[in-house]
Amino acid sequence: MNKQSHRNTHPTFNYRKGRVFYFRRKIPSDLRCHYKRPVFVQSLRTTSRSSAQKAATILSTRLDEQWLMLRIKHNQSPASQLLVEAEHKSGLPLISEILERYLETRGHGKAELFFVHAKRNIGFVIPLGIG
Repeated sequence: MNKQSHRNTHPTFNYRKGRVFYFRRKIPSDLRCHYKRPVFVQSLRTTSRSSAQKAATILSTRLDEQWLMLRIKHNQSPASQLLVEAEHKSGLPLISEILERYLETRGHGKAELFFVHAKRNIGFVIPLGIG
């Protein structure tokens, strides 16, 4: 397959405005409710056609991945009613319980900033207030 036919069968979604290349792609109709506009446009910040094609391919792939994740997130799995709920509960403590133990054992005589930082750091793993 030569390059010309490859260009015709695989759209690059880019165009030029002045000397700079831009990426433009329509948002699929089933996902438009997640976006402010029906079309995604972004500068590729290059005047090189080959660099623009590479950047557009990468950007298009990332959009496809993001759109797939949105679809999966908002559509129930076709066989979800067949899934079995886990019957056993782990005997391991919750992260929130570990935090409380840590603050009790290591927090004696510490300034309030110690507690603030410990809770903030755990907040990167779990939302506080949820076990």
